[in-house]
Amino acid sequence: LIGLSPAPLAVLRTVAIVLVMWTPVTVIDAGAWLSFGATFGIISLATRWAPAFGGNVSNGLAGTTIRLLVMAVAATLAAEALVLPISAAVFGRVSIAGVVLNLIAVPAMALIQIAGMLTVSLASLWPAAAAASGDLARVSADVLVGSSGLVEVLPWLSWRVPPPSGWWMA
Repeated sequence: LIGLSPAPLAVLRTVAIVLVMWTPVTVIDAGAWLSFGATFGIISLATRWAPAFGGNVSNGLAGTTIRLLVMAVAATLAAEALVLPISAAVFGRVSIAGVVLNLIAVPAMALIQIAGMLTVSLASLWPAAAAASGDLARVSADVLVGSSGLVEVLPWLSWRVPPPSGWWMA
């Protein structure tokens, strides 16, 4: 807000501390573990892994598109790497479907958010445009929710595992 650019890891750590101070039960909330684990994976690993996937790409629209896709794959793999042990410990199940699903879910969620904001902003000014953006939000939400059915179609993307040891989790 005042021109500062803090380190992402410092922001994540500060948010975790404030959240635990505000709601101490967060320390036993699997959703918080998954969220913070995924975010930590993206912050700490994605930028390191992206060059390994991207190689040398040209500039311009094609190069930018490739770099965005590479970062999306690297971020997804980094997040999955950190949530895999949490999923195994909490749910007794791991899945590699998230790698594919995030490539669908992240753009769908972005469209939902943008279309939702447009719908609200345009509702009184331009009802027809608001209706169109509302339709885009609904279709994107359908894609997002429907993408979770991938595991039903391809059940081998998810399997039961014994809970990992405390040592492995640490």
